[in-house]
Amino acid sequence: MERRAKIGTLLLKLWKVPKKRRKSLWHLLLGVAFSLWRAAFLIEGDRPLSTMNKHAKYFLGLLLWDNAINYLQDRRTRAWTGGYYLNNANFRLSIVKDLLTRRIEDQEAAVFDKIVRSVVSENTPDLQTGWEDAYAAADIALGILSRNRK
Repeated sequence: MERRAKIGTLLLKLWKVPKKRRKSLWHLLLGVAFSLWRAAFLIEGDRPLSTMNKHAKYFLGLLLWDNAINYLQDRRTRAWTGGYYLNNANFRLSIVKDLLTRRIEDQEAAVFDKIVRSVVSENTPDLQTGWEDAYAAADIALGILSRNRK
């Protein structure tokens, strides 16, 4: 529930960004926020590789058979889809970091660096911690977008 409330706050902040400031950075952050919103409903408990593999194969079957994926299918395969949405947010956040290079402070950069390291890691990360880290980076980026005029 806490993640759902947090991401709702971030979505409202995005909504309030003035139209003239809705450029590439804003669109990337909207993609991050959507991915985190969806992940908030999907990341629960442990995610052993065997379950991830089982859910991934089932997801692929649903995609091939039905040619559509909705929330119910995401939920049924959450050991894979939860990671997918979190990774999507993280990949976008790595681009956001590059766009913010001149405007980001060292302390803020450290939050982004943690996310980038998790994306390239071969270990299966704890999704709850990963979600919180991604949310923190998105919130920082949105703050920078809001305080800068460019």
